[in-house]
Amino acid sequence: MESLFSPSNLSHLSHVILGCWMAGAFLSISVSAYYLLKNRHHAFAVRSMKVGLAIAMITAVLQLVSADHL
Repeated sequence: MESLFSPSNLSHLSHVILGCWMAGAFLSISVSAYYLLKNRHHAFAVRSMKVGLAIAMITAVLQLVSADHL
């Protein structure tokens, strides 16, 4: 039985956590896009779109790195 903190398990855990951050970023992007299309909460939508896109770009690169270790 493998240990919880073995190198392969930590790689898998980081991959899953990054996937959760990426899913949250795309949820934020989609809500922001909806607000922008409906012309509501424009300032909030633009700021949250920028944050969501930044997190999505960072996690996409980190996902590639973490998936390489699997």
